[in-house]
Amino acid sequence: MPTFAHDPSRVHPPASAGGWPSVAEEERTNRAVPETREVVPEGPRTRSVYNDRIALVSVALGESDAPHRIVFVNTHRQYRNQGRATAMLNTALADMDADGRPSEIYVRNVEPDCDVGRLVAFFERFGFRAADPDPDEPDTPHLTRPAGG
Repeated sequence: MPTFAHDPSRVHPPASAGGWPSVAEEERTNRAVPETREVVPEGPRTRSVYNDRIALVSVALGESDAPHRIVFVNTHRQYRNQGRATAMLNTALADMDADGRPSEIYVRNVEPDCDVGRLVAFFERFGFRAADPDPDEPDTPHLTRPAGG
């Protein structure tokens, strides 16, 4: 039976904490060199949700070269017209620009009292422009914005 000298660099937490119960048991395990992993490209810097608990911007991240889509923008009613959604959208769009992707938005599922024209004008301030409508929803405004605004 082999004996093991104390090696302070190989101190493990107790087995009850998820560590190895002893250096001897570690030595009995397969110590094969891990396979080299292929380099995974860095994901987009863009997050899928930008939220400060008052304003929220939700983004569907585009695949490959597809544009990122802004899915949802909302600010609690009592905090509207204070610039919170503008600041949050600026952050999201800056991330999209850093990622080098265009962005798009379909203006749908708005609140019943929402002025869609005013909402479209809000997005146009960020560089969004009218694009071809979705054939399945021809009355839904579709806006796009190139990377970099």
